[in-house]
Amino acid sequence: GAPPEAAIKLANEMRRQGHEGRLVAGSTVFDVTLPERIGEAGIGSVFPTTFYWDLNDDTKAFAAEFKARAEADGIERTAPTQFDSATYGIVKMYAHAMEQAGVTGDEANLETERTAVRDQLTVLKDFPTLEGPISIGEDGDAIKPTYVMEITPAGWKLIEVHE
Repeated sequence: GAPPEAAIKLANEMRRQGHEGRLVAGSTVFDVTLPERIGEAGIGSVFPTTFYWDLNDDTKAFAAEFKARAEADGIERTAPTQFDSATYGIVKMYAHAMEQAGVTGDEANLETERTAVRDQLTVLKDFPTLEGPISIGEDGDAIKPTYVMEITPAGWKLIEVHE
C-alpha cells in the first residue's frame, strides 16, 4: 500500500536483480497511467481498484467528460481514478439521502435533518454509482465491487470482478 512511484521503483529493482515474479499490490498503488509509467517491469502485476473506467456506458462517459474538462483546464492528469469516481458517488449518495429525508435546510431543523440524512445513508442498498452498486453493511462499511486489474503489454486488463 504505497503510491505508484514506490511500485515503479520496486518493480524495476526486482527486475534488475533477476526476479521474474509479479507484484500484487493494494489499491493505493493503482493508477490509470501506471502501465505506461512502470513499463515492462510491471507486466503481469496485479492491482485492485474500485473504479473501472471501461465498465459500461456511464463509466465511459464519465471518463470522457473528465478528460475533456481536465484538458480544457490544462491539468496534466486526464484519466479519472477510483478516488474521483468515489467522490462523485458520495455526492450522489448524500443528495439521495437528503431527498429521502426531506431535508429543507431550515436551521431550526438542522440536528433532526442531519440525523435523518445519516439514517438514510445507513440503509442504502445497491445504490447505483460509477463504481457499481453500493450498499452500507451492518457495520457501516460500504459494500461495493472491486475490479482486479493486470498490467499487460497493451495496458490494463480486467481479470476479475469481486462483487
